[in-house]
Amino acid sequence: MKDFLGNQLEVGDEVVFIVPGYRELTRGIITKFTKCFVFIEKHNPNQIRAAWQETIKQTPEQLVKINK
Repeated sequence: MKDFLGNQLEVGDEVVFIVPGYRELTRGIITKFTKCFVFIEKHNPNQIRAAWQETIKQTPEQLVKINK
């Protein structure tokens, strides 16, 4: 699958995306793919406990890969 800019996406890649219902960018890490969707695990800074992760489902065109 390819992101909005045409970069190849793989499990473990860090990406930038907008969470549905919000208007700001956030970072996450790709955890798995399905035929049409990408699952991203994002850090939730509002959580104090160990359950800081939230899983988001997006289409690949809604992501931009962070190249380091």
